[in-house]
Amino acid sequence: MEETKREDISKHLEELTPNEKRILYLVSLGLSPKLIALESKKSTKSIFDAQKLIESKLGLENSETSLLEWSIAQRDHILQVLQ
Repeated sequence: MEETKREDISKHLEELTPNEKRILYLVSLGLSPKLIALESKKSTKSIFDAQKLIESKLGLENSETSLLEWSIAQRDHILQVLQ
């Protein structure tokens, strides 16, 4: 059961672009959209838009689990996909 869940998470993460994966990882570290924007040299609006798209791709758009909560819980998986 745990292996299936890990595979499902990996599938979802593979659907993200490299930039989305990076943003997701920075979210998992607790960085605010403003800080991510400064670090990424993008607008805060671009980061908010990217976060909404990431939520949609991960199936979190109508979930009670926030992107921050999900990303913190899955940080190890996110880091593996980034490497």
